[in-house]
Formats: sequence, C-alpha cells, structure tokens
Amino acid sequence: MGQRFTVPFDLGASDSWWDHYGFALPDQIAGAAPAAELISERLTLVIGEPWIGKSYVSQTLHRTLSDRSTRFVERVSLEEGDHTVLPHWWTPWRNSSEEAWWIIDALDEALHVSHVSLSDVFTPLLALGPQERNRLHVIAFSPTTSPSRLSSSGLRIVVECTPQYVVSCPSTQMKPHGSSKHQKGSTAS
Repeated sequence: MGQRFTVPFDLGASDSWWDHYGFALPDQIAGAAPAAELISERLTLVIGEPWIGKSYVSQTLHRTLSDRSTRFVERVSLEEGDHTVLPHWWTPWRNSSEEAWWIIDALDEALHVSHVSLSDVFTPLLALGPQERNRLHVIAFSPTTSPSRLSSSGLRIVVECTPQYVVSCPSTQMKPHGSSKHQKGSTAS
C-alpha cells in the first residue's frame, strides 16, 4: 500500500509533522497509522482529498484480504457504477461464525446517484444483531472534506439507531507518506 497512512479526522496539523522540505513525517504525528491497519477496524469512514489514493487503498485492502483466502470480503465502488451494494455473501455470512470485510469506495456517490442510496448501505447494518456486528468490518472511503455531510445523511443514523450496540464510526484522513504541506498530494522521491 506504499506510504499511505491515516490520521484522526479532527487532528489539526502541526509544524512538527513536516520535514525541512515540507514532506510529512508520520512518526511525528500522534495517531498516524499505516492505511493497511484499516483492516482491523469495525466501522470507519476514511476521508481524503481527491486523487490522494482512496480507491487504490480500497483495492489494495480488498486484494490483501482476498489473498488471505478470506471467504467473506467484498469491495463495491459507487463511483464505478456498482449497482448492487449488499455483498453477494451477506446471507451465508450471517449464517456463519466467520468475520467479514465490506469495503465501500466513493460512499459520497450515494448522495447524488439514482441507483443507490445511503439507506441501501446502512439499512442492512441496522438489521444486524450484536454478535454479527462484532464479526463485520466496514471500511468506507469518501472524498468529502467534512464527515458531517455524510453524517447528517447516513452515518448518524447508524449511531443513533443502534445505541444498544454502541456503534462508533471514527473518521480518519488518508495521507500519503510524501504529502507536502505546501503541495498536497505530491510525493517525495
């Protein structure tokens, strides 16, 4: 996955994040984590500016999990026009005791396309019992610069409708290792 990493969404940048050339130093950022660690999250929303590599990371996570012979793993891309949001393995997985990974790329597309809605994404989650919820990993990617746009439309529904499951959805920002504070998205050579 190269040099991409995530940081908590509400973490404000500091001058200590950058080297003297203006490139990010992940080891200087409290809370920075390699993007590969997203696999361990239960429910997370990854926010990143356009062209920072969100789709690449979602594809790489999917490939990594598939290479592990993980039986229940699915990546849908709303940007690429995937019409079926619910994973094809949903019912067999619910009847199993195995973990599953559902990777949703371009979640924000559900706000303005006609073939899928945020309800299509979140309604199945609301139907899960606590044991099922503990076996499911949902990693959603969005270029939206503020999670509040999605939260007001859908993520808050999950949190508010499932207080008995204590569902939390941390939002993280995705950053490449070579991100420059002066030229966002540039990489160090």
